[in-house]
Amino acid sequence: MDEMPESYPIWWQDIDSPPPAEWVYMFEDFTGDDTAEQWALAAAIFIAQTRRRTASGPTFAELFTYLLPDSDGLPGPLPRNLDFMERRRAIAGFRGHAAIEWRRRGMISFDSGVMRSLRVGREFRERSRRRQQARDAARRACGTEFETIAGLANFMRPQNETSDMTDDFPPELQGLVKRIAPGWPELLEVGVGWYPLVGRLDEKLSAIAPNYVVQQVKSKFGALSFYADPTADPSSFDEAFTDAIRAAEWESTVTCEVCGSPARQYVIKMWVSTLCGVHAGEASGDGPDPDSSSATA
Repeated sequence: MDEMPESYPIWWQDIDSPPPAEWVYMFEDFTGDDTAEQWALAAAIFIAQTRRRTASGPTFAELFTYLLPDSDGLPGPLPRNLDFMERRRAIAGFRGHAAIEWRRRGMISFDSGVMRSLRVGREFRERSRRRQQARDAARRACGTEFETIAGLANFMRPQNETSDMTDDFPPELQGLVKRIAPGWPELLEVGVGWYPLVGRLDEKLSAIAPNYVVQQVKSKFGALSFYADPTADPSSFDEAFTDAIRAAEWESTVTCEVCGSPARQYVIKMWVSTLCGVHAGEASGDGPDPDSSSATA
């Protein structure tokens, strides 16, 4: 009686040799009931960040390189005996089926066969909307109290306080706060670890556009979001001005929001934060992360 052929995962079809154990383990982690939500959220956040900065979605290769930076976007080495087409099928199958699970959960979306169609899903947008509504409601309820996206730095001004908020920030940032346009709260909603980064950005922008105007400075999806215009005219545009902002926003993704040390992004309690190993451990309650002594992509 002939032996029945071994059944391989759906993402490893038409390949004669079995998938490596690291690939099987990683796929289970990407799609398992207890872990898929965290990975899907991390994927959605990266997609949102990329679209905000480039106006288009990342490729699947860029997304998985972000999620698995230590192995160039793959769960581990591929078997040496695979030919070129088998390698392509293995990589595309693994990434595609993981992404299908995240799309099923409503965290991401994409169009088959379209290179840069990755975008956030309906569930992710709805959660973001509810989170923003909750933050807005909390601010209205307690005056000027707010917290950073990581929930690690808080500032308070009593409701009966009438002096402006610049007293809460170091002297090198008070000029930036005074640039905030009328109608916007005089707040810098970022952790103190980003103060030097924001201060350097203010110096660059002041040299490019001495009369530039700020609307908001905050942490969003674990990255600096700096909303400003070269002049009071919102239709004004300056390429060097925009490039300086984008460079600072990317720098923030490898800078700890709390202390300014080299950092990486973590998803902690369904929220993304950019933290060094020490502060990531404090935020999660698990102790310092031994693998985060240097920044990672």
